[in-house]
Amino acid sequence: MMLLLIVRVNVVVAGEFEELKQQELEETEVKVMPRFFIDRLLIKTDEPSSNDYTLIVFTNRGQRVGQYPLNLSSGFCAHFTHDLPKGEYAYFIRENNKLVVRGTFVK
Repeated sequence: MMLLLIVRVNVVVAGEFEELKQQELEETEVKVMPRFFIDRLLIKTDEPSSNDYTLIVFTNRGQRVGQYPLNLSSGFCAHFTHDLPKGEYAYFIRENNKLVVRGTFVK
């Protein structure tokens, strides 16, 4: 019975992953770099904002591994990824619940 519950959770998460991949992007100046890194992902914008930004990270299999608030009021934010094992990930950034950036990175 426990295995069945885990399968259902993964199906819901995979659905969210597919939905985010298909969602249209809003125009923004937010950039994520570098694509290959060890433990720090840098997010910057040329238009600092106090809006609510959220970074959502998935494995390349569509499992959500984290959701993190971002503070871009200074135009720059570093997100540390010590908790993620090495691998390839997909990320999505939302600004006030609108998708503004998506991409992949390799740790």
